[in-house]
Amino acid sequence: MANPFDLISSVVPDAGFFLKIIPVNDDGNVISGEPFVLQYNPQSFSIKEELDFEQPQEQGKPGNDPQYKGIKPREFTIEFTIDSSGLFTSLRIPVIEHVRLFRSLTTIPKSKDHRPQRLIVQYGTFLSSCNLVSSEITYTLFDREGIPLRAKVKAGFQETKDNELNQAARQFSSPDVTHQYTVELLDE
Repeated sequence: MANPFDLISSVVPDAGFFLKIIPVNDDGNVISGEPFVLQYNPQSFSIKEELDFEQPQEQGKPGNDPQYKGIKPREFTIEFTIDSSGLFTSLRIPVIEHVRLFRSLTTIPKSKDHRPQRLIVQYGTFLSSCNLVSSEITYTLFDREGIPLRAKVKAGFQETKDNELNQAARQFSSPDVTHQYTVELLDE
């Protein structure tokens, strides 16, 4: 498999390390169209990893050691702000348009099986093939006519399990890569 970060760069050139949400089809190929690229760094980014254990218990006996079943798909939450007030940048794309693009890519069913699109989420060195599982949009600043100028978004995602992209991205955090070894010259 090619370097997953090259894939992102080819779809969103010159976007640096900003958060990117890119729709992909069931085969993992990028769908043509505009990806969602965040204007600023997120306020928070959290990753939840959960192991799955089974608790076998016979009636009338104390609990047994839990039996390991596997690893559940990772879940992660990103909180970010969309701003069109002009305070931080001269680029003033309306908040409503940003939200419309976000929803179009993440929540509106478009595939033949009537489900929202699968996604690639990339922020810095974090890269994941996933699905959106929840989003909450809070409008926090308005102009005189009541048009939103700023919105806070809290989006929850769940990784798709055993995907080639996720396997390739995890190689960057492999214990083989992160171990440090000290080699000392032997005294003779």
